[in-house]
Amino acid sequence: MFSGFFRRVKLLLAALLRGPRTLIATVRIQRAMIELAYLRASVTWGTVDEAGQLRSRELLAIIRDARGTGLSETDGLHIKPTNWTLRNIRAALGRLIARLRPRRSPGSTPPLAPPPTGTPVMPPSPQAGQPVGAGRRWG
Repeated sequence: MFSGFFRRVKLLLAALLRGPRTLIATVRIQRAMIELAYLRASVTWGTVDEAGQLRSRELLAIIRDARGTGLSETDGLHIKPTNWTLRNIRAALGRLIARLRPRRSPGSTPPLAPPPTGTPVMPPSPQAGQPVGAGRRWG
């Protein structure tokens, strides 16, 4: 289930499209499963003693708690959620754009700029009066 790299990537992409809660829970599940696999291998090799049993129970509790929200199976999983239709995507993008726009109070108008005076006011160029390319060095 978690041994294949592309399976983990598929789970993360699918969780990303399902929202931040699902993504966070999926990342927690994956991190706990990977740590549990390394912990059990260390217990088997004899490099970790009984303290590993306590940590494995903690990891199993983390996995159990996150399974309700997170994704843990790739069988039959579509990356794009099934409730995503073109209408839903357009509505979500419209809400996002409306949220990102600056808010104005009703009835207020943006301040008007003064009318142009006729000639643009620009500071003089530091190379004014020199021929083109005269002040440059071509190394």
